[in-house]
Amino acid sequence: MTIISAIILLGILIFIHELGHFIFAKLMKVKVLKFALGFGPKLIGKKLGETEYLIAALPLGGYVKMLGEEPGEELSEDDKDRSFQNQSLPKRAIIVFAGAFFNVVLAYVIYTSVLAFQIPIQIPVIKKVLPVISEVVPGSPADVAGVLSGDKVIKIDDKKIQFRAQIEEIVAESPGIPLQFAIERGEELLELVVTPLEINIGLNQKIGQAGIEANNSNIIDVVTADSIAYNAGLRNGDRIIKIDDIDINTWNEMVGVIRDNPGVNIDITVKRGEDVINTEAIPEAVEVEFKGGKSFIGMLGIRKKSEHIIVKSDSITGALYDGLFVTYKYGLVIYESIGLLFSGEVSFKDNAGGPITIVMESGRMASLGVLPYLLFMALISVNLGVLNLLPVPVLDGGHLMFMIIERIKGRPLSERTMVIATKIGLALLLALMLAVTYNDIVRYFIPR
Repeated sequence: MTIISAIILLGILIFIHELGHFIFAKLMKVKVLKFALGFGPKLIGKKLGETEYLIAALPLGGYVKMLGEEPGEELSEDDKDRSFQNQSLPKRAIIVFAGAFFNVVLAYVIYTSVLAFQIPIQIPVIKKVLPVISEVVPGSPADVAGVLSGDKVIKIDDKKIQFRAQIEEIVAESPGIPLQFAIERGEELLELVVTPLEINIGLNQKIGQAGIEANNSNIIDVVTADSIAYNAGLRNGDRIIKIDDIDINTWNEMVGVIRDNPGVNIDITVKRGEDVINTEAIPEAVEVEFKGGKSFIGMLGIRKKSEHIIVKSDSITGALYDGLFVTYKYGLVIYESIGLLFSGEVSFKDNAGGPITIVMESGRMASLGVLPYLLFMALISVNLGVLNLLPVPVLDGGHLMFMIIERIKGRPLSERTMVIATKIGLALLLALMLAVTYNDIVRYFIPR
């Protein structure tokens, strides 16, 4: 199942990419000699008209071979008008750009289709997922241990930390248990012991609370329209500081009090800017399944700050616009992720994946259902489109870079310069492929 789902996913993405080059080459009257899926020895193929269509043995890419594409290629007089190199620079640029553009269009079609069914899509906010502490609650276990705003958590006990959600998860699962935090503070590396408090969140459940989970602050991010909270006067951005006579410092403390008071009138004190506002509300009693039985919890209709932008469309027309927004934001996420890898804020070893990761993840997403699989396909398609436009020789972006230089200089780069640049680009790409494949092997096949 994993291999089949990966072959289908990669096959579609490669086909769409090469189809972009192929269609625009045809539109520009350029002669296309080959349309290939895969590299290496030919498995099957058939020539239709002037183009040979084939599937090769290595399914890690594809290519469209055009007449006169290689520098120095000898052409007959009859062929010159239909060769790639003899086209105007704008035409050549459009043909090269079309592959990445088609991948982005595929992602847009998938995102728009999902949104048209009123299914929300989450877009990660990269800076919010990094394990950097944005605030420390005064008097909390983290504050007592010496944790400061701006500290970067790199390890808790013996577990490496890459994302903020990992901190929240470990702390929540460790009420009353001392945790060894390895923290980066500027050039210093500190070891601090934080012992999370036991916090009741309702239904006799307790979780750990350290006072450092930035997304666990007592600020309301979203008040649902026409909810109990909205009708009580609560608004987005309000900070709940007290419920009845209980001081509130974190989201979990607030949730615990609200959940424990279904149908009970509670007094709520919020801070809005410099103003302190008092109101009251009766949490709705919502029936839930709990430990084989049923119970009631209180709910007001508020949500906390999220590490994601949530996009949901109310109509097909709205989905057409929102699909563009989601596609654009995911493109930015990819560029931001690349920047974080190069800056060292995110570990290349722990986060960069290659072909094996794509194969394994495509299988996992396929097992979860059609929707996760399609969204994963859209994400990889955006990746393929965006990364192909990086200015690295052998990638589409490298060819576009050569064309920009040609436009500035008024003439193409010399054949020798282009050959050297291409070899350097190929070496860099191979080195990257080896590095991410090594990461994949360590991640999936070597026990740790």
